[in-house]
Amino acid sequence: MKKYVLKSYRKAKIERPVFDIDNIDTKNNELANLEYTTTIKQSLNKIHNQKDKDILEQLLLENKTQEHIAQNINCSQSTVSYRIKNVQIY
Repeated sequence: MKKYVLKSYRKAKIERPVFDIDNIDTKNNELANLEYTTTIKQSLNKIHNQKDKDILEQLLLENKTQEHIAQNINCSQSTVSYRIKNVQIY
């Protein structure tokens, strides 16, 4: 099982997420990084696990701002991060 991080930057057109805040870890250095400067929608092409695709698609269905997301996960707006732990990449 491989751990990884999904990162979205200010340029990305991120919209309101639906996620469990408990599943987000902004301090776990064991996670490998996948960095995106594109939209989450484009990122879906790089994710092969259907469960993760579903999570990312949900992010696109809502309408919250990056600032609100950053406040929820306690990180800066310019590096809004979604960290999905213990995800298996096939």
